[in-house]
Amino acid sequence: MDFQVFSKAEIEELYQTMVSHMTEEIKQAVEREYGGMDEFHDHYIEYASGENGQKSYKKMIEWYGDKESALNAANNPLDSQIIQSYEKLYDVVMKKLAENIGKDVSSFEVKEVIGECGFIFKQLYQLKDEKPLMLDMAASYKNCESMKTVLDEKYGIGITDFFVKALDEFYNNKIKIKTEK
Repeated sequence: MDFQVFSKAEIEELYQTMVSHMTEEIKQAVEREYGGMDEFHDHYIEYASGENGQKSYKKMIEWYGDKESALNAANNPLDSQIIQSYEKLYDVVMKKLAENIGKDVSSFEVKEVIGECGFIFKQLYQLKDEKPLMLDMAASYKNCESMKTVLDEKYGIGITDFFVKALDEFYNNKIKIKTEK
């Protein structure tokens, strides 16, 4: 096991915090999926200490700016009602973005919507700077066909490509996008 980013004690702390905030419904689903909470614990620790888990934690630290801030956010999650409110705001913002498809991504209207989206994620995830998260999210939407399909189905065909271009313009950074063969 590899604990380069977070120590075994920190991963255990993250696990305990996550479980303490699970609803009974989620706990029951986890127990069905993994055969019990002990089995889920073992799976979580194994994943978190593996290469992919550690890469995810590195990315989390990048989003938060430092390890202490990342741990603080993970150990002090927002209330579920607050999260639902931010999800509703995101839905409203994405609908506004869909209304602007076809406009120049450097237009004020499009930049305003992307700024709102960034603000939502900055608040939701308690980030100092949302840029790394937003660019990672854009790359994920562009590079993952299933995510693109979900976004396009919900907000309209073409929204994913438009969203990625608008994020790139707003954050003035070129996003690395895999090309399909």
